[in-house]
This record gives sequence, C-alpha cells and structure tokens, in this order.
Amino acid sequence: MKDGYQTNDVALSQSLSLTGRYAKKKRVAHTEYRHALANGNWQRLKLEAQAAGLFYALQIAKAKLDLANIRLSESSVLQNIGRRRNKAGDLSRFQRDRLNIVREKSHQEVLFLTTQYRDARNQLLRFLQLGPEVKFSALNVKFDIVTPGKLNPDEVIKRHPKFRMIKLRLLKKRHELSLARSKRLGDITVRVFQERDEFNNRSDTVSGIGVSIPLPIWNTRRHSVKSAKAYLNRSRYSAKFVERNLRSDLASRARHLKHLILQIEHYRTTVLEPAKRVFYLSKRRFRIGDTGILILVDTINTYFEATNQYLTLVEAALKETVKFRLASGTLVLPNALKMPTK
Repeated sequence: MKDGYQTNDVALSQSLSLTGRYAKKKRVAHTEYRHALANGNWQRLKLEAQAAGLFYALQIAKAKLDLANIRLSESSVLQNIGRRRNKAGDLSRFQRDRLNIVREKSHQEVLFLTTQYRDARNQLLRFLQLGPEVKFSALNVKFDIVTPGKLNPDEVIKRHPKFRMIKLRLLKKRHELSLARSKRLGDITVRVFQERDEFNNRSDTVSGIGVSIPLPIWNTRRHSVKSAKAYLNRSRYSAKFVERNLRSDLASRARHLKHLILQIEHYRTTVLEPAKRVFYLSKRRFRIGDTGILILVDTINTYFEATNQYLTLVEAALKETVKFRLASGTLVLPNALKMPTK
C-alpha cells in the first residue's frame, strides 16, 4: 500500500464435536447398510417364493396332462375292445356309444389341460425372462413337499430377514435419538493462526491458537430430540407387531402343512390305491366279457377322478410349502429347476 502498511494472515480452523456426533453418524450409516442387506435378503426370499410357486404350478399342470393322456390311451384301448365285441355281437350299440363318449371326453380333457400346461410354462418363462426354447427337467419326479420338523420359534424368528430388518430399523432409531441429543450442543472450533504486521519497515509476527465454544440460549433443538423419541417408540411397536405376526404365521403354516401331508397319505391309502386296483381288475374282466359297460365306465371315472383329486391335494400342499418356507425365512427355490447351460 502507499502508506507502507500491509497485513498477512494465515489461519487454519477445524470443527470438533464434544459429544461424539461424528461417531454417532457413522453408527447410523452402518446400521442403514446392514438394514439394506437384510432387505435384499427379504426381497430375494420373496422372489424365490414366487419362482417356486410358478414351478410347482408347472409340475402340477404337467402331472395332470400326463394323467389325461393315460386316460385317453386307456379309453382308446377299451374303445377298440368294444368295437371287436360289438362285431361279435357281444356288445350293444348303446354300450359301444358309452365307450365312445368316455374316449371323446378324455380327448377333450387332454386338449384343455395342454392349454393349461402351456400357460403355466409361459408364465414361468416370462418370470425368469427366458426364451420359449428352454426345456425344464425334473417335472415328473417326486414333488418337493417339505415336512415341518420340530421348530424353535425363537431361533427361526431371530434369523428371519423380515425380523432382522425391523430390529435394525429399531437400532437405527436409537442411534438417531442419540445423534439428535448430541446435536443440541454445537461444535467447538479450534483455530490456529499466524499474523504478520508490517509498518514503517518493521515486521511483527504473531502466532496463536483460539477456541470458540457456542452456547445455545434460545435454540436448544429440543424438537429434534422429541421427534426422534417418537420415531423410536413407533419402531418399538412395529417390531412387536412384526414379531407377533411372524410367530403366528409360522405356527399356522406349519400346522396346516402337517395336516395336508397327513390328508394326502390317508387319501392315497384309503381311496387312490383301492380305486386303482378296482380299475385294473374291471379292465381285465371287461376284456373277457365278464364286466358290464356301466361298471367299467364307473370304475374309469372313479379311478381318474380320485387321481385328479390326489393331485389337487398335492398342489395345495406345494402352495403351503412355499408359504411355510417364506414364513420360516428359508430358501424356497427348488433344486430341481435347472437353468440352461448355453
């Protein structure tokens, strides 16, 4: 300057928290990260449940279509036997027409179930975003029905992704309450400086350190603490609600699935196996002319309707298996589903 006066000032300031606010922010961020991981596991579990449900629907559709094809084949054989017996004068035109009707109904059922099978297959392919050329294996193997064993509800609920999500959300709200309390006091500021004064060819250098401490008088930020407490209490109630629902759902799904498995076994031994024996016995007796057409038609309908009802029970058990695995927090996608290698 013209009067020879010049001031040089170099300073470094740093804010410091007396209440550990930065460590509390780090805990909140880490809890959010763990919550995101748990939410990813929960979303994956739901997607696998949906995929398993579509795969089981495809299995059932294929089983019903195979049953209809067997019924059509058996009806065609009996129709040919009826024609030969009719030419021999051993079977009336009325009785032969009954066999023709049985065969035609079987044919119409095959056409209907073929459409259902294609729809089930297309739904699964669309969900998996695969092309129509993909082939699925293990559709004719034993159905993947889970038998619920002895469960420890506390352990099951503890590792369930949905429960972990709500517990981590509760932990996050606790950290946020601690963070809100720490924000009531502002950060102190530490300042390190060096000043140089020059006047009339003389230079004076001054170095020092300064500390500023803000004292809240009017704005004590109580509202943020009250709001954090309210969110924490709401998260506590939500955690209790979710835990109660998970326990109730787990118990009801396990109980229902066990009942369906017992019902399937009882139906198989008391209805399906006797109907199968009666059907094959009536078919052999019809070939030698020892069984009337009405008895034969009745045994055909009884056997295949019993088998179809058995598959309906299995379908209900498979759907309940998906819900049970979802309630227990375990993977639901069956290992039988093989992806294409190319």
